[in-house]
Amino acid sequence: MEKTYNLRLPKLAQAGPGLVFTDSPRNWVAKRGSLGRLMVAMDSPPCVHASNTGEKSLCGEPLMQAETLLHGTPEVVASLATCPFCQARLVNAGVLDPEAPHVQEYARDYGTR
Repeated sequence: MEKTYNLRLPKLAQAGPGLVFTDSPRNWVAKRGSLGRLMVAMDSPPCVHASNTGEKSLCGEPLMQAETLLHGTPEVVASLATCPFCQARLVNAGVLDPEAPHVQEYARDYGTR
């Protein structure tokens, strides 16, 4: 079964958790996508991103200069991801436990709404 995410995120990347979304999509954007059967964990300091292809992360970050850390299932890659934006997508897709100690508050909030 394909693992997908469908969530609302703040339009501004620097917005923290707890943003109250307005009725119209002025301060939020819908993000939809799916996770590959196999994914890649990519180190692009200051964080580790999750990617389906190794070229672009789930959060949209280009990964041309990133180092490949691991190829694996979405669940395995999710355990290494430290990017809060990638984490939100992984939480929403159900492959990352929002209560795991390394999950950032941003991902915990927006990934579970």
